[in-house]
Amino acid sequence: MIGRKKSAGKKKKLKSGHTLSKKEKIIVAAVFAALLIFLSYFNIYYSHRMGDTSIFSELLENISATGAPLSQNHAALYDYMFETGVLMMPVEQYEALVFPAEFQAPVNYFEFHFYPIWYVFSPLAWIAPGEIVLGVLEAAAFLAIVCLAYFFLRKRGVSCLISVAFCLLITFYPGWSDSLMGQIYPDRFFMFLAFLLGIALSEEWSNRNLAFAAVLCALGGERAMLIGGALCIGYAILYWKRPIKRRLFEAGAGAALVL
Repeated sequence: MIGRKKSAGKKKKLKSGHTLSKKEKIIVAAVFAALLIFLSYFNIYYSHRMGDTSIFSELLENISATGAPLSQNHAALYDYMFETGVLMMPVEQYEALVFPAEFQAPVNYFEFHFYPIWYVFSPLAWIAPGEIVLGVLEAAAFLAIVCLAYFFLRKRGVSCLISVAFCLLITFYPGWSDSLMGQIYPDRFFMFLAFLLGIALSEEWSNRNLAFAAVLCALGGERAMLIGGALCIGYAILYWKRPIKRRLFEAGAGAALVL
């Protein structure tokens, strides 16, 4: 009886610390690659692309070429939409407008919103146009959320079938699937970065790795910094029974992101 209890205890411990087999990792990688090709093609050629896509594609290419976050498209759109006021202008007045022949002078987009992650992506614009690069990266970020969720569940001993079913629920939820369509926007990368930061907190990553995850989150922009900071501070407060040094580090990382 004692021997059985010990063996049962060992099995329970192994189940909670489940590691994926080599075969399962290969299958997950193959599915990820196939879906990435499909979603990237759909994202580039079938999603509706307009002003924001042109701005951020141009921004990526300019950073890649010159290192400066300049956008002529943003300058022109901002001028015609807010300075000239074409959005609220009567049709007759709009028809009488005479638009200048010269291009609008480019502006520093980071004066409006700060997205340092564009510098991380910029070398890829040497390989392909900005719109293609961002279309592939956006699809990869969305798929990575599902993969992280799958690995997170499997590590906790959740069966493969239930883990796949949960990931399918994420996939078919309109908040995930529909948001892949439309404009390319930097804040979409924050969903993956925030999820990664949440895993770093819950998995009790080392302070160094947690700091790295927080820096990655901060690269997503000022809104990402605020939300990521609130996540770190809130986690340190809610789970107050853990060691004080760890909680202080989490709260300090959160404060650094917010400030």
